[in-house]
Amino acid sequence: QPAGSFQVTTGQTLPSAVVGQSYQTTLSAENGIAPLDWLVVSGTLPAGLSLNTSTGVISGTPTTAGLSSFSVLVDSTGVVGQSGGGYFTLDVTAQPPETVTMNSINPLTAGSSATVSGEVYTPSGPISGATVDLSVEGAGGSISPSATTTNSSGDYSATLTSPTAPGTLTVAATVYGTTYSAQDVVLLTPPGVSTSSTAIAAASNGNCSIAQTGHVYETGCGNGVLEVSAYSGSPESAPPSGSVNYYFDAAVSHGATFSQSVIQACDASSGDQMQWWDPSSSAWEGVSPAATYLNGCLTFVANSSSSPSFSDLFGTAFAVTAPATGGGGAVASASAPAAAAAPVLSAISPNGGPAAGGTTVTITGSGFTGASSVTFGTVPAQSFTVGSSTEITAVSPAGSGTVDVRVTTPGGSSASSAADQFTYAPSPSCGVAFADVPTGYWAAPAIRALACKGIVNGFPDGTFQPEAAVTRAQFVKMLDLTLGIAPVQKATPFSDVPVGAWYAPYVSGAAQAGIVDGISANQFGADLPLSRQQLAVMIARALHLSGTGITSFTDASMIAPWAQNAVQADVDAGYLRGFPNGSFQPLTTATRAQAAQVLDLVLASR
Repeated sequence: QPAGSFQVTTGQTLPSAVVGQSYQTTLSAENGIAPLDWLVVSGTLPAGLSLNTSTGVISGTPTTAGLSSFSVLVDSTGVVGQSGGGYFTLDVTAQPPETVTMNSINPLTAGSSATVSGEVYTPSGPISGATVDLSVEGAGGSISPSATTTNSSGDYSATLTSPTAPGTLTVAATVYGTTYSAQDVVLLTPPGVSTSSTAIAAASNGNCSIAQTGHVYETGCGNGVLEVSAYSGSPESAPPSGSVNYYFDAAVSHGATFSQSVIQACDASSGDQMQWWDPSSSAWEGVSPAATYLNGCLTFVANSSSSPSFSDLFGTAFAVTAPATGGGGAVASASAPAAAAAPVLSAISPNGGPAAGGTTVTITGSGFTGASSVTFGTVPAQSFTVGSSTEITAVSPAGSGTVDVRVTTPGGSSASSAADQFTYAPSPSCGVAFADVPTGYWAAPAIRALACKGIVNGFPDGTFQPEAAVTRAQFVKMLDLTLGIAPVQKATPFSDVPVGAWYAPYVSGAAQAGIVDGISANQFGADLPLSRQQLAVMIARALHLSGTGITSFTDASMIAPWAQNAVQADVDAGYLRGFPNGSFQPLTTATRAQAAQVLDLVLASR
């Protein structure tokens, strides 16, 4: 070093920073005599950071990820000729998002375009400046731009152009190398496009799934995507015979593992018929074999030998017609279609289990294909799998006494008999104890009270895990049981809630009661952790509470507009409160203990 010079001693590599998080580090100079004057002379600091020329402090909130290199010169303003410098690197890493959403674009007309959009955010708020890589796989198509950047609200958008051929494609959003959100998109085939009452259902793990719109249902068992859509008018020239009651279309994704798809058009009369638009002949034809009539529903089973066949269901248009009057012109069909047979249950094994549920039961019989529900008494099974037309495996829910196990298919429900009876072992006197909930734990009374009522339960290792996050599915079940909301064996509007999932009836019941919404137009996010503001909204809706939306919490500005009234209403009613530091922490995940405490207060007030 020349005489009178000195060097910056902080080190060549500075502590790393994270996009969106406050950052500060201080440069220092060996042998420097204050006051000092600091200056960046080459390269640039990361976007969002700045150097204080008097103190040598680099601070701010970085906005863009990446490695920055720069040189700093420092002068001692009190000593003439004394100066020094250094070369530095500073790495800004991306802040991993907690959630990346994608709004639904189902269904999409083949050859058309749609906007792919969503949000990227963490518990502390939206992430701006994040790069979202969008991809499309399957039937083809393109997205422009394929890489887009979130705005200050964490929003992103791009344009998807679909291929002209029918089928399905998968659109995925990837942030910082991790795919967070994806959806299967059904491409409808001309002649039909309708945006009214569209429903998409995705089945998984061999369970059955139902897509529903109004009075039309489509069921399949296996992996794939189902779609039904109602028409507000005629999708093509009207059928040549009979008067049209209504139109709809149905689709099954390419590559689906379903062996068949059961289509039911309900709100029909015994003489009604089902027709389909055959694009190969540009004409309406009667389905074959003819749809059978049962309990107000016309039922058609599409398989490899039917017309339309299973492989024809890619946005296929259907019509339910009343028979033509005055004779002649009717669509060819069986003269007296037989009603689809109800399933027959011949045995269950084992025929009993603990009151807490969880027993795996093998059900044997016949006619189980297309089963849409398995119930123990009036309570749906926690889950079930259709192994074949003669065997189903189901997991018993909590219950008491002796109940009938029933299987429901498009043909009806199995009849009660001695062979289907399942007996719950009597519960011991309630002395519930969890290994990780000591007597002095703040929420112990609430946890034990709810456990004794069967509203909450623990884990196989004897723990309750009170500080673990409560998932959206877990809380919806707890809330339904607390309020006495009956499970509903009906498809939900959410594509990620398979009918056979243990939580499906509870989500369906809560959705029907207006308590829950999804995380997007067609996704519920059952396994995602529940935030405190989401919990507040569910409680307020369930109890019909209303508030002013004005809160005194120090972080009130962080509460989403859609949750402000609910938070205030719950606080006013005494169900929720904030933290000792005056905050509410709306984006913080609610714990299982907090959920139990709130529900115990709700139960005590009823």
